[in-house]
Amino acid sequence: MKYKKSLKLGTKIEREHKNTYNKMKKTKCKMTLKQFARSTAKDHIKELGSRYYPELIKMEKRIKKRRYYKNKY
Repeated sequence: MKYKKSLKLGTKIEREHKNTYNKMKKTKCKMTLKQFARSTAKDHIKELGSRYYPELIKMEKRIKKRRYYKNKY
């Protein structure tokens, strides 16, 4: 996956950390939620590569599927 595409996906995913962002904002953080999410996504991509978010999505789907079948039986 290309960097820009991965960054866009990562920015969307990292918005789930809104609670952390809100705590930071109380300490006079000047970032918007989007900037915070984008910064976090950049860090993950830099550390783990542009395949991080597609692989994260696959992993979360597998875990949810396993939980579904585990709870079903």
